[in-house]
Amino acid sequence: MPATERPLCFTFLVCDQVVTEEGTSKKTLVGTFNRIRVPTFPLFLPSLTVFVSLTNGRGKMPGALQLTGPNQEAPVLQIQGELNFNDPTAVIEASFKLNNVPFTTAGIYHFQFLVDGEIISTRPIIVVSSEETHDE
Repeated sequence: MPATERPLCFTFLVCDQVVTEEGTSKKTLVGTFNRIRVPTFPLFLPSLTVFVSLTNGRGKMPGALQLTGPNQEAPVLQIQGELNFNDPTAVIEASFKLNNVPFTTAGIYHFQFLVDGEIISTRPIIVVSSEETHDE
């Protein structure tokens, strides 16, 4: 994909939930975060939501959301789908509600959003033991 045709990611956030207003389709992101305190490892977080907004795409393109662990090994989860950009100036919004998200050890995890196999944005999530003390 040539650099001039690469979609742009405006927003890439992790939160508890995304609420869509009926009638207007306006989005409210509830409980954004970038750090998770874990009582014990491994932990399967019951749920979280990832929200992305994209523009500058052309036509139908494969998209994927993946999560890699602290060592950037193979993804611990991946969701794939198709993006449809009807107009390169339009903004596409998507939210992904994930259940039982695996965090096996402390460290920096990375959500990555890919379009046509290329990473276009990354969102780090810091996972710490509840026993660690840090200022937030």
